[in-house]
Amino acid sequence: MHLERASVGEDANEIDNAAANPNNNIVCVLNDEQLIMFEKQEALVALRDAVWSVSSAKHGNGVTCLLDRSHDTYWQSDGVVPHIISIDFSRLTPVAAVALYLDYKEDKSYTPRKTRVQAGTHSGDMADIAVVTIDNPEGWVLIKTTSEPEVQGHWEADLEEQGARESELLETNDYSDFRENGVWCTHLRVVLEENLQEGRDCHVRGLRVLGHVRRSSFTTAAFRQSMVLR
Repeated sequence: MHLERASVGEDANEIDNAAANPNNNIVCVLNDEQLIMFEKQEALVALRDAVWSVSSAKHGNGVTCLLDRSHDTYWQSDGVVPHIISIDFSRLTPVAAVALYLDYKEDKSYTPRKTRVQAGTHSGDMADIAVVTIDNPEGWVLIKTTSEPEVQGHWEADLEEQGARESELLETNDYSDFRENGVWCTHLRVVLEENLQEGRDCHVRGLRVLGHVRRSSFTTAAFRQSMVLR
């Protein structure tokens, strides 16, 4: 699995340039309006059919504060780094991006600086898919998790081992959709490894796990070409 490493520094122009071109960056910082626009352009939706848990939490600042869509509330960890947010899906799910709302002006040393995103199908095969470092974030830290060609190649090899014909791989649009929709997993972890100013606990004011809008198999080109009037 290809590991993406990226950082956005303190320079305001650097942050603005990344936000202006979210499609071209592994990581960028967006405001609410920019994130909504990005989700619409990329046909992304928030994945909510999952079990969410955190490694620790201060009373009154639990995991629900990550999902309440308010920037005025926040999850606060209660322990030493690293702090972990775990998302468990009931079935294989393609994750295209992860967005965390961070505000260094409000949270100071509670603000995460270095974040690692991991994905897998069970606790024993978790692998890093992104490691990012952002100084002084204020807004949605958008981390893309789209799989790289080497990952796609492994999936193609698995299909061939299962007896899939070459024509099925090349002519079915569902295959390209599968490859391009993101990292498929049942377990996702957001690991907060380091805070600003070497802070101990962290504040995260929002978390969105994004996946592409999935088309019904009855709307694909392959299906339409196979329809026969009876």
